Amino acid sequence: MARQLASTQLKRIRTTPSIQLVLVIAVALFILFLWLNFALTQEIESIGREIQEKTQEREAIERRRDSLLKEISETSSQLKMADIAWDLGYRPQTPVFLPVVEPLARATDGATASQEWSVSPAAGDGGAAQQSLPLLEVLAHRSGSLPFGAEP
Repeated sequence: MARQLASTQLKRIRTTPSIQLVLVIAVALFILFLWLNFALTQEIESIGREIQEKTQEREAIERRRDSLLKEISETSSQLKMADIAWDLGYRPQTPVFLPVVEPLARATDGATASQEWSVSPAAGDGGAAQQSLPLLEVLAHRSGSLPFGAEP
């Protein structure tokens, strides 16, 4: 019976892990954890460097774009374009006024039809544009190309 007891104790010792084995496994796992942590830290650092490089490239491109926009605005400024136009022989034109003896529109509110009208193409208001259509109609009638009252 003593022999059986000794053999069962040996089986227990062999089946349960020893403290040394658990300690070796724990140290190996700790070293593996540190190595993975170091590898991930290196990866994060390299990605951070790439981000920094891309940011610097983007800022350089933005500075170049701003300088190009400034150069474009300087070369196409109105004063510079006016100087170039002057050098090419373009001069400001005086506005053309067309005296009209007849009224351009039919009097509907009892206004006198004998007042003299003048239409200027340089006038910035919409009234001159509206009055120019009847003027074209009168001129076309006088030239004989269209009957009076017909649409141009």
